[in-house]
Amino acid sequence: MKSIIALSMLRIGSAVAAQTIYAEFQEQSAECAGLDGTCNAATSSNNSANNTIQSNYTVLGETIENYNASNVKSGNGEEHPFQCSIYMAPSSIPNAGFGLYTIRDIKAREALLPFTDAPSIPVCDEYAKGDLELHHWNHGDYLWGGTGLAEFECENVSESVVTFGSMCNFHTYLANVIPQNAKYDDTIGGGRFSNPGAGAFSYHTGHDFHAELDINAGQEIFCDYGETWLDTREGTFADHVPREDDFNKGAAALKSIHRNLIKKDIEFEASDEILGLVKSIASKHNDRIASTLPNTMEALGEIVEKIKTRGSDSIEDIAKFLAENTIEKRDTSWILENGICMENIKPGISNIEHAGRGAFAQNHIAMGAIVSPGPLLNIVDKDLLNMYEYNEEEAHFELFTKQLLLNYCFGHV
Repeated sequence: MKSIIALSMLRIGSAVAAQTIYAEFQEQSAECAGLDGTCNAATSSNNSANNTIQSNYTVLGETIENYNASNVKSGNGEEHPFQCSIYMAPSSIPNAGFGLYTIRDIKAREALLPFTDAPSIPVCDEYAKGDLELHHWNHGDYLWGGTGLAEFECENVSESVVTFGSMCNFHTYLANVIPQNAKYDDTIGGGRFSNPGAGAFSYHTGHDFHAELDINAGQEIFCDYGETWLDTREGTFADHVPREDDFNKGAAALKSIHRNLIKKDIEFEASDEILGLVKSIASKHNDRIASTLPNTMEALGEIVEKIKTRGSDSIEDIAKFLAENTIEKRDTSWILENGICMENIKPGISNIEHAGRGAFAQNHIAMGAIVSPGPLLNIVDKDLLNMYEYNEEEAHFELFTKQLLLNYCFGHV
């Protein structure tokens, strides 16, 4: 076993212990730059079924509400005109770690941010010499399909996504944003043919995330990982996460109850205990479908009221009501009290020559304040970042370089 590498990126969502980078100087506008082209910090966990989050947590001894209020002040005590709208806070999906929220209304097809999230980092042939998951390489949970990235350099390419791509939680029925690949720009830093830093950073500028439908202020932002992400994690918490079809089947059952009992005003005595018994019986046949049904008469009454207000008991509408019942209700006040701004920095061409892209402050960041949250991902064996090519004459793999991902790591030991 080689030495441990602590990987900290502009990612959020690791199930690993995290760290936070704070501002050291009070500057109105500053760049945090390096060859990796990012300014990194870590503070959260995500995609962990066993992770419990305290909602009124503190930073530097202050509640998040007071901390956020003090951090929007400029050096002379006046309010800065920058208004953050995207926040990280405990997810509305119970036991799902942190997620992203908006405190402004976002229209369908509107961009969530006026800039791309962060560089996409191609990961080439990560399974060329064995399954990295056997080494408990938790970074594998943060790789997307890399179609269109480095396909000349790799036989199989994945994409290490950061910020939005890793922070967005996945709800199988309530996904509301879609990513669009940003451009490939190899002119950064003078171009890859003349830049002495060529190969040290990614030329893929990341993703633009757009609303797939209208998102109201206070709603959590959900990406669509694809249900395959769950299906390939058999034997884990993913087995119990209801899929889209489970919500539709649960809606069909509730529609039958609504039309045959509630809508016809047939008298029957119901209680939370009876609902619990119905769910328990249903779970013997399919626990995922059973989990979509309401747990209490109060929750059932809210869904029935939504059906009346909407004037429709279609499967699609009821399934959406059931899906909304699986998340906790938030509002903008709660987000401001419990959230951390995700928009303090934006990407741009570094002021350091040949260093690629850097991170620039677009808000006053007070000394000691959080610059940007992100996870700490551990790579337990440095050799996992080796890249090999196959020697056909001698019929074995030979080491020839390292993954670009290495340049986005802390702790080169």
